[in-house]
Amino acid sequence: MLTHSATITARTYLGSLNAGSSTSVTFRAQAIPAGYVPIFFPSNAILVSVIASSDDGWESTRNAIDLDDPDVPMGNLNLVELFRFTGVGIPPGVTVTNAFLQFTAASDGAVPVYITIRGEATNNASTLQLPNKNISNRLTTTKRIFWAPTNWIASTRGPAQRTVNIAPILTEIVGRPDWVISNAVAFIITNSPSGVRRPHSFDGAPSQAAVLYAEWDTGSSPPPQPTPAYVLAPSAAPGNVFTIFWIGDPAYLYSVHRTTNLTLDPLGIPLATHLPGDPSWTNSYTDTNSPIPSAFYSVGAESP
Repeated sequence: MLTHSATITARTYLGSLNAGSSTSVTFRAQAIPAGYVPIFFPSNAILVSVIASSDDGWESTRNAIDLDDPDVPMGNLNLVELFRFTGVGIPPGVTVTNAFLQFTAASDGAVPVYITIRGEATNNASTLQLPNKNISNRLTTTKRIFWAPTNWIASTRGPAQRTVNIAPILTEIVGRPDWVISNAVAFIITNSPSGVRRPHSFDGAPSQAAVLYAEWDTGSSPPPQPTPAYVLAPSAAPGNVFTIFWIGDPAYLYSVHRTTNLTLDPLGIPLATHLPGDPSWTNSYTDTNSPIPSAFYSVGAESP
């Protein structure tokens, strides 16, 4: 749990002294939005993003693979899309209770669209390659989820760009006999012959690429509590470089997230996850492409 915060000079601390299975603090560089409630990630949850050009893309009617488009068109009947996430961090055999994909709109979209989401039925999904049919030839899960997204507005990252709960798909994948916590998962999307929704791809905007959030049932035993984490004053350097320092415990893992809107997108973008606690008890993360002064940063700690 958080016990207290240190004096913050370059940014202001947000949040409350919450007890729970995680530690979370937020720094701000703009006014606190009305109605904001800090989010505290439990130790039975993950937030990972697409981190490579070959981890999102689509397959055309001629079965050719496109890896470098600035967006991934979802909703065109003749296309199949894939989003892959590495080092997912979900233990084998658990029941995933809540999960979704979060996109950022690359363009407006108003014509109704109907999307089917499946997982790749494999223990460790491979990254996309250029040979034809590299998406359509992949085996898919028996579980599938239907999603009818509402209207999209360009540059928006919020509830409209968030899928419905895809937990059954993830539960099937992590329940496979050879699944391990460090493996990768991929989601394969097929579409109806109607409108289109275009989320940013990694090539179009790496910081706005698709994000996977998931949480799972830990059973009757509560997750272990992390030791206290104390936040040191962050430092702001010239340009778009922003560094956060905090004191952590070597026995726990840390994550850093960034958002530009705590109300519409409180989860934000994971800049770094599963960071080991520094044995010197001082941790830091430097964002070299910070949208100062319109950024909010959060630091979370969880039990490994």
